[in-house]
Amino acid sequence: MHMSNSKDFAIKSHSLQKYGDRPYSFHLEHVVLILNQSQLEDDPVLLDAAWLHDVVEDTEVTLLEIQEKFGSEVSDIVSRVSDEGGLNRQERKIKTYPKIRGHYKATVIKLCDRIANVEASKNFSRKLDMYLSEYPSFREALYVPSMIDSLWRRLDSTLDFEDPSGCIFEFWFSDDHGLIRTRLLRAEFGLYLSSHPEIIVKGQWVRGSPYVMDAITGMGEDPYSCGEYADRIELSEAIKLAFEKNIDLFEIKDC
Repeated sequence: MHMSNSKDFAIKSHSLQKYGDRPYSFHLEHVVLILNQSQLEDDPVLLDAAWLHDVVEDTEVTLLEIQEKFGSEVSDIVSRVSDEGGLNRQERKIKTYPKIRGHYKATVIKLCDRIANVEASKNFSRKLDMYLSEYPSFREALYVPSMIDSLWRRLDSTLDFEDPSGCIFEFWFSDDHGLIRTRLLRAEFGLYLSSHPEIIVKGQWVRGSPYVMDAITGMGEDPYSCGEYADRIELSEAIKLAFEKNIDLFEIKDC
């Protein structure tokens, strides 16, 4: 287990700030949780950066102080994800994104931060609309193929945004099979083809038996096979179930 005082340092540094009507630690803990759910928490640099990602941008803490306390790699990531100055949000982001693009760990932290903000905005339509409206430019500025695609897929799914591969997820749960996921793949003429349902076996996503499909559709070769049923579940519940199984919900090999 990684031991560091980055958590205590970050919470203390943000102690006078609020995240909506909550302590700012709510946001920091959410970012770290997303890192954990993506199976990335074993990297101590990423974990420190997740706690500290906002301290330079939003508090009196300096990059030099971060470097002295937590090392140059952490301070570099914090520097990259901290907004540059500008007259408005758009100008600040335009200046900041080039620092992040192509840098793996800075992209991880930025995506965890953005996912946390979007998920926290689900009940605040005005803020969610802001994230939706700027998402195409955000994705264009920062997406690098094959770089932490699973986090991009989570953000796409949270915003109901179809990623360029045409991969759309649906999630199910049954008493017989546990967590199930299917993927709708874009085909010709605006049509979609459903992938065969996948289940978790020994910590891996694998193609399920025909009975898994029967559970979803309620169909089978004989009346008795219809005794298995799967219920459609929300993204948030699927994320929790995958985390309990110690697997990345969005990790795939062929989409």
